[in-house]
Amino acid sequence: MATKDRALDRGRRDAARHLQTLGTELREARLAAGLSQSHVGHAVGISHPGVSRIERALAPNTSLRRLDEIAAVLGQQLSVRLYPVGRPLRDEGQLGLLDRLKRRLGPGLSWRTETPLPTAGDLRAWDASIDGPDWTVFVDAETRIRDVQALERRTALKRRDTGTDR
Repeated sequence: MATKDRALDRGRRDAARHLQTLGTELREARLAAGLSQSHVGHAVGISHPGVSRIERALAPNTSLRRLDEIAAVLGQQLSVRLYPVGRPLRDEGQLGLLDRLKRRLGPGLSWRTETPLPTAGDLRAWDASIDGPDWTVFVDAETRIRDVQALERRTALKRRDTGTDR
């Protein structure tokens, strides 16, 4: 199976799990607030069966806006974050950059990609690492820099949390 297919399969599984969890949390918040599905539906402009489908994770195309509206009616706030996990689908430029660097390595050096940070539960990773006899250099390859200051802060935090100066 291609990397793209595996990534999409993981994304679909994650989405189903997130919708199930969110539906359960919305239902529990609605019940705790003493509100009916009809009341919540009327407040956000959908039918009570629509609210029921969301609570039971049977409405996979529900917009983020609609979920935020329901949460607000229930006195809740929806929070959504992204975390790096696994090997992302990289653009050709970045893959080429990493490949050119790898080809320049001497025979006594080893190359690893997606090197995770050493902190348990931390989902961040370096794009690659180069290991020598008694040293390691971590690599983040950037081909489209949008915010240099944000990139420098992110790299500084990864260096701090990895305990490296290289």
